[in-house]
Amino acid sequence: MEYLTKSKFLIFLLMLWVISCGSPNQTSVVILSCEDTDGNEIQDDITITIDGQSKSCIPGDPLTFDVEMNVDQGYISIIASNRNYRMLSPTTYEVERSKGIELVLMFQSSDVMADAQVADESEDELAEPDHDETVQRFTEREQPEEESEPQNLNVQFDVLPRQSIVSVRSRSGNFETDFSGSESVELLEDTYEWQAEMDGYFSSSGSFTVSAESDNIVTIQLEEEEPEPGTLSMVINPRNASVNLQNRSTGQNYSFDSAGARDIELPPGLYDYQVSASGYIPEESNFRIREAGSSELFVSLSSAGASELILQAENVITINQAQQIFNVIQQSGIPRSDSETRHRLFSSLSEVAMILYHEGAQLNARELFSILHQENPSDVRVRHQYGTILIRAGEYQEGREMLRPVFGRLLNTIPRSDREAIEFRSRFRHAESFYLQFRSLPEDDYDSRQSIGARAISELADVVFRFERAADRLEEFQHKAVQAEDWEFAVRRELGL
Repeated sequence: MEYLTKSKFLIFLLMLWVISCGSPNQTSVVILSCEDTDGNEIQDDITITIDGQSKSCIPGDPLTFDVEMNVDQGYISIIASNRNYRMLSPTTYEVERSKGIELVLMFQSSDVMADAQVADESEDELAEPDHDETVQRFTEREQPEEESEPQNLNVQFDVLPRQSIVSVRSRSGNFETDFSGSESVELLEDTYEWQAEMDGYFSSSGSFTVSAESDNIVTIQLEEEEPEPGTLSMVINPRNASVNLQNRSTGQNYSFDSAGARDIELPPGLYDYQVSASGYIPEESNFRIREAGSSELFVSLSSAGASELILQAENVITINQAQQIFNVIQQSGIPRSDSETRHRLFSSLSEVAMILYHEGAQLNARELFSILHQENPSDVRVRHQYGTILIRAGEYQEGREMLRPVFGRLLNTIPRSDREAIEFRSRFRHAESFYLQFRSLPEDDYDSRQSIGARAISELADVVFRFERAADRLEEFQHKAVQAEDWEFAVRRELGL
């Protein structure tokens, strides 16, 4: 009766609010699932009705109800219909507007209830009837049951972020506690209010009821505040430079043409930047944007002269840096310089090309080597490395044509102290091309295998012979000589020689 009176009063307040404020425009979310007394999800269909919405409990698929609320806090009534089960959980729950509540409803099957009733009747039949005892039991049942004292129950608070400060107090005002992060707290059966806060997050509050019939888990998750952006003032030279900024934390990219000077708002954090322009040495570094602060970025690119390009190329360690150098050469060509500077420039650019090759940019590596070779066909280092990657790409004839002059007429352009080592390395790579070509031929191509195999044996044997003649001076290449000898024997075995 007391509950009915309270419900009528709440309905009356609800009607008054609707009349004065219009129809409700906010909803609360109720998520629930159905379990039996052993904690197992119920397989039979149980129809749950909340706020006129009826849905069936399905194992593994919690039900979701959107309940319209026109007051800050109200009550929902749960109606369950299935004659095989009786709901043991409370039928009324308190819900806040625009909030959510997660419930696990407990049911008892009719089979369990029947078994319990049979057991009670059996015990009654075994006991001898006693008139005085019967009267006493009847009298005891007529006495009103005393209300049980509220008990302490364990309440689990799941809080994110974990550094949040949570305050909990009972509505009766006789209990209050504070703690940090997720915590397990013993509370008396009652209704409580909580409030959570943390720097950088919006504070939040809510309420919950502790009862023996509920799971007593309170989930709190604060929403992060959006930090106030900072301002970056940039001055870039030349005006046609391309600028790319990347936030290290989020990975967000900002790309644009500099247009000389520009102001831009950015979220706080550490940024990497790259500035590049045709005919200039690219520049990359980093800067920090602070919340609601101001930062400045001044970049003046150096024109791609030979000395600047050498300095940039000799410090390349990543594929991105190598790609920037390649773009400069592709757009502006090889800068003019004296012979000594030119030799150093070609040496550093050859290493850049090899970084491109080994990091997966083979086409760019070949194009860079092609530019260097066209600019100076007599450069031995370029020819050797260019020929090597052509052979590795399966272009055996082109690679051999690039290598032959290195141990032929171009030997005279190399200092005498370096000639023997460079000649041996180039002959080894030349012989390797025949061995790799022999391996690439199909087994049924008998004539080609005989021809290329014989040439591979001859070239590999020559490499071994030259090493044996100058082993004391070519000791560092011993592993290449051993490899050449192994390849020679392998080809001989396959050809039956």
